Amino acid sequence: MSIVEFYPLISVTGISLLLLSILEWTFRRKIAKDPSNKYYRQLTINLFIVLVVIALIAASPISGELKGQILGLIGIVISGAIALSSTSLLGNTLAGIMLKITRNFKSGDFISVNDITGKVASRTLLNIEVQTFDRGLIFLPNIYLVTHPVKVFPKSGVFVSVEVSLGYDVPRHLVEQATLAAAKLNDIDSAYLEVKKLLDFSVLYSLNALVTNLDSYVTVKSKLHADVIDQLHLQKIEIVSPNFMNTRAIGDAAVIPQAKRENQDIEEAIADNIDDLLFDKANYSDTLEVLQQKRQRIESLLAKEGGESSRGQRLTNKLETIENAIIKVKRELERL
Repeated sequence: MSIVEFYPLISVTGISLLLLSILEWTFRRKIAKDPSNKYYRQLTINLFIVLVVIALIAASPISGELKGQILGLIGIVISGAIALSSTSLLGNTLAGIMLKITRNFKSGDFISVNDITGKVASRTLLNIEVQTFDRGLIFLPNIYLVTHPVKVFPKSGVFVSVEVSLGYDVPRHLVEQATLAAAKLNDIDSAYLEVKKLLDFSVLYSLNALVTNLDSYVTVKSKLHADVIDQLHLQKIEIVSPNFMNTRAIGDAAVIPQAKRENQDIEEAIADNIDDLLFDKANYSDTLEVLQQKRQRIESLLAKEGGESSRGQRLTNKLETIENAIIKVKRELERL
């Protein structure tokens, strides 16, 4: 063999070493900003090495028949690994890549998977580490997260529910006044009382309060429960949770509390924005889709009309207004 036949192999080797140096330099910078990138560095380097091996075989001065056999063997090995990926190490790696690309959640987010709820402590290519409310650490394989629904608590806040059952002889508006006062004591402005169920001997109420600081979620939830008890007791309201049969000799008189509407203004003000609070992201997404459709129609009309005419100027101004609205909605979605 002459040295000329080795030129392709030498060229591939040189280019591979250059690309490897660039990859190492790039990942060193990324790891300095985010240490979790070290796991993706290892995967990328491994994939790069596989590609380099294939390129070196293709560029080597050996017979075409032998090249075909070697490349065929490599293809069979890779195909077998992918076929077994659903339950193997490679399966978790592929799932980790998918989770990284979709960016459904990140470290520091509160998530819930089946009966596991906690804060994401770290993420790797193989699993994630979740710290639960009892300070324990649970490691979940990435493939488990891909095959099960994951609920992510938004940074803008999450509703905490406090359930309490009270007798039918307690006026509903008095209960609402006491529970909303408990929310106010915790600096919670977005709260509402839900009549959840009418039981045989009591009414099940649920105070839903928006906790915006998830870092103090457990503290606020505990204090909110305590304040609900205190406020109900201050109002001389008897708590019959979870179930309490209260037998009293009251004759044939019906126990129907008189309606009190002192809190009607508060009730109506809260009712106006409950759905917006519960489904804010869905509403913003829907608004964004509508605005984008309007923008597309106006751009189509503007292309036919031209921007010089008076109608074209009006369309241009309207398009600018819609663009500003789209930017504003996108900012709100990013905030959520």
